[in-house]
Amino acid sequence: MALLDIATVPLPLDSTFSINITDHKLVQDGNYVLYTVNVVIEPYNWTVQRRYSDFAQLDKLRFEDRKKSFLPKKKTIGNLDDNFIAERKIELEKYLKSVIELEIWYQRQKGIHSLPLLIAQFLDMHQYEIHCIVDDLSLRLGKVGECWIDGSRKSPKYFEFTPIEMHSIGERMRLAEPALQGRADVCNLIEFMNSLHSLRIRGGKGFVGTSSILSNQLSIDVSYCKNLLALWLIDCDASLLIGHFPLRFHLRKLVVHYSMQSCKEVLGDKEEGEWIALEELDFSFNRVYELDESLSRLPNVHSFIMTHNQLNDIGRYLVDLHSLTHIDLSNNQIKELKNWNEKLGNVKVLILAGNMISSLDGLSKLYSIEYVDVSNNHLRSPEDVTPIGLLPCLNHLILEGNEFAERVDYRTIVFESFGSRHDEVILDGKGVDGKEKSTIGVRLALKRAKIEKVRREEELRRRQERGHGPMGQYGWRNIPAPLVLDRTVDGVARRLTPTVGRKRSLAGAGVFCVFESSKLENPSLSERYEPRF
Repeated sequence: MALLDIATVPLPLDSTFSINITDHKLVQDGNYVLYTVNVVIEPYNWTVQRRYSDFAQLDKLRFEDRKKSFLPKKKTIGNLDDNFIAERKIELEKYLKSVIELEIWYQRQKGIHSLPLLIAQFLDMHQYEIHCIVDDLSLRLGKVGECWIDGSRKSPKYFEFTPIEMHSIGERMRLAEPALQGRADVCNLIEFMNSLHSLRIRGGKGFVGTSSILSNQLSIDVSYCKNLLALWLIDCDASLLIGHFPLRFHLRKLVVHYSMQSCKEVLGDKEEGEWIALEELDFSFNRVYELDESLSRLPNVHSFIMTHNQLNDIGRYLVDLHSLTHIDLSNNQIKELKNWNEKLGNVKVLILAGNMISSLDGLSKLYSIEYVDVSNNHLRSPEDVTPIGLLPCLNHLILEGNEFAERVDYRTIVFESFGSRHDEVILDGKGVDGKEKSTIGVRLALKRAKIEKVRREEELRRRQERGHGPMGQYGWRNIPAPLVLDRTVDGVARRLTPTVGRKRSLAGAGVFCVFESSKLENPSLSERYEPRF
């Protein structure tokens, strides 16, 4: 990051801080020349394109007394001639160096460590040099910062900085320099950041503007944002984020896009403590391959969005998030949902669109779930989907984009799996219609009849296995009567068969009535009757 120290800049300028006009470009439409100014503050450099009228405007603002101006005179005839342009480049370069050397000398006399913003903005130093960036922000936010803060309290919105601005603020505050530099008061900037509730930091790939500064190699210091409630990082290197761990006591929403490869880069190690205020977490559009242990330190997060990453499983740490009710894992590499009831807590909304899931059997025990989106997966048959029909709270299901959803009767099959709850379910944005309801009613009736038949057959099989005989008329069992000796004259043993009637109403209470009629019969015809209970 470019840092120009006025106190150490040699006069005249040397290679450590140099200004050169290196090229020019003729603009045919406007019939004017653009001069390319190359600015070097070692080890960085950038280019600025300016036309002669820009130089004239700078000179007019800098030298209000026109007698002191030494800008080369304007030429209206022959000003596009190659020889004239070559001479004009040399003259303008000398002019620019002279003005900068003069300003450096003046600033040293005043004890100011940066160039005036007039010169800095002409050279785009307010985009690339630390002092000038902070001075420019201080002036702008000193004018509009308070109004913006008041407006954001009425209608919450993000204030946006770039990584180079956040880096410059942090580096400037570490310098042993006064807060007041000319008209720029750094206190205005720090007060604004301290009052800020929602901050967005938007970076980018590659170099910053025309400079040799790489945006994603700069540290991002948020330690001066002491009252942040929402932080949003886009196209930054999250591993270079510093000063954010104190935010865990009051930050409620954290969004990181295109910026990280692991959750630990942002949430830190276990030693850093819990993010006790965080409620919403969005790590979409990153290159995260697994959910690590840093997620277990989010006791109050209720919404977790992790779309467009490289996950193939959710790991074992989400079960520790007892407040988590909403999970979005769309567009990852998830293939199986095995034992997800052991990996998730009381989740109500689960979005798994755009994965490679082939079965929903792993969700059949997530009894708290109310909304499931598994669109655009690899679900092919009823057996892949119907297990979730047992979930008692599920009322919204999205299956579109699956091979199974191309079947004509897929809606009827899915609604049928919910049994008597089928009219409470919304499938692919639509509830059950009259025709589907009639078809489902018939199918459910047939299914209940089949289940009852199987139950009866199974009960009969179990009784037969316990050694009971076949059924008699009216549900009585036919069991041979015991052998009773008859003390007759001939002494022959006979079967004494009492006819025993047991009334069902009394049998339920354990009371039996015995009718006293007995007779001697052939042993093979004797029976004792016993009711079936």
